[in-house]
Amino acid sequence: MPFSDSSTIDTENGKYYHEHESCYHMFDVYESIISFTNEYAQFLSEPVKRIFRSFGAFAVLTDTSFKDLTKRREAFFVTQYPGSGDALSRILRLDDETEKEAAIRFLYLDAVIFDKLPQTSAPKDEIEQEMAEKLKDPELLSRLIGFPVGDTPIKIHISQMEPRAINLHVFEKLGIFLSVGADIDLDQYKAMSEDHLLAVFKALADGSRLRIVQALLKNHLTTSEIATRVDLTLSTVNHHLKQLVEANIVGLDPSSKAGKGALYTVNKTKMHHLLDLLHTKLD
Repeated sequence: MPFSDSSTIDTENGKYYHEHESCYHMFDVYESIISFTNEYAQFLSEPVKRIFRSFGAFAVLTDTSFKDLTKRREAFFVTQYPGSGDALSRILRLDDETEKEAAIRFLYLDAVIFDKLPQTSAPKDEIEQEMAEKLKDPELLSRLIGFPVGDTPIKIHISQMEPRAINLHVFEKLGIFLSVGADIDLDQYKAMSEDHLLAVFKALADGSRLRIVQALLKNHLTTSEIATRVDLTLSTVNHHLKQLVEANIVGLDPSSKAGKGALYTVNKTKMHHLLDLLHTKLD
C-alpha cells in the first residue's frame, strides 16, 4: 500500500506546499479503511461504505492516527452534520432514513473493527510520483473535480486500493480530500480528447438530458428536484444523470449538506473549456 502525496494549494501564488513526511502515515489510514470495506463488502451496505470512506478522508484532514480512530467517530459526525448537540442527536435529525440508519450503525460499531485495520505501507512508485507532479496544476485539478479549487486547502491522495476511482470529500471547516486512482489517465483531463469530446456531444444530444443541464444552470438541485423541474420519473433522472456525470458535464455540488440530499451542478469549468476548444478549432 503506497504512500500518497499531500498538498495544500496557495492559489494566490500558484504554489503547493507539500507535507510529505508528516502525512504519509495518515494516508495509510485512508487506504486501510478502503481495504477493509473492500474485503468485507458483502457485509456492509453502500451507505455504510460511503461513511467509512468519508471517515477515512476526515482522518487524513485531522491527522488522526490508527490508535485514535475509534474515539474520533463522535467528532466526525459533529463535523459532518449541521446543528447542535452530540453526534447521535445530529444523526437522529437527518431526513434520509437510509443514511440515518447507516450513521447509527457506524457510530456504534465495535471498536475491535478499527483495531483490525491493516497497517501496511510502501514507498511511492514512479507512476505515482509522476501523477503527483501533474496534480500540482490547479487548472487540471479544477477539471478533475468539476469546480474551481479556489483557496480551499486540499490534500491529494493517489490510491492503489481504488485504482480507477476519483473520490472527493469536502468538509466545510477542514478542506478538501481528493483521492485519485493510480490507474486514472490524468492526460485526458489536461486536454479534451476526440473520444471525450464525442462523449460530451452524445450526452447532450438528448432532449431530456439537455433539459436537466438547463435546469442545473439555474440552480443546484437534488435528483428529486430535477425530476419535478423536468417532469421525469426519479429513475429516468438517475439514468440521465449517470451519463452526464460520466461525461463530466454534471457533478456533485461540494456545498451539499450531509443528510439533505446530494446537490448536482453543471461543471462550468468543463463547459468553458469545451467552448474554448470549439472556438480554437473554428479559427
